[in-house]
Amino acid sequence: MSYRSCSDTSRNSGSPKKSEPEFLPVGKLGKPFGLRGEMRIEVYLDDLKVFSPGNDLFIDESRNCLRVVSFRASGKNFLIRLESIDTPEKARLLTNQTIYLPTKNLPTLGDGKYYYFQLIGMHVEDDEGNNVGTVVEIIETSANDVYVVLDEITQKEILIPAIPSVILKIDIESNLIVVKLQEWIDDGS
Repeated sequence: MSYRSCSDTSRNSGSPKKSEPEFLPVGKLGKPFGLRGEMRIEVYLDDLKVFSPGNDLFIDESRNCLRVVSFRASGKNFLIRLESIDTPEKARLLTNQTIYLPTKNLPTLGDGKYYYFQLIGMHVEDDEGNNVGTVVEIIETSANDVYVVLDEITQKEILIPAIPSVILKIDIESNLIVVKLQEWIDDGS
């Protein structure tokens, strides 16, 4: 199977911030569908524009570049066809491969929405300016996300629900999250 070099510089883009990854997974290729090289695809983003025909995607850990030829819904699933993948046999070689996109090419999220990688490593303070710690993990729950904040001094983890009454401010540029600690949140003191 032949891959091409992408026409833009996204392959060597670097990251906007030192802690950000250069590429993020945006989907996973599934089994072939039909006779023209289409494949099922599990999509990890709400914004499907990244899969528009003509866009470049990076496949597998080696980040081989392939251009999207077609992308469509099929029932509850999605199907994608990539350049030079025109038979079920070629498509089968890509089954279970992860699709990546350079971080700089990710869709812009609306106000108050963030990618997880943007929040990991952010400094957390309470509403009085006291240090709480650093976000080390985000736990997804059915009700709301929960930020796992590590207090660097005590090495204790503090679980902070990502709800408006607790998360007062997120400032990506300043690398700061301001929270209102609730009585039921154990702040390690």
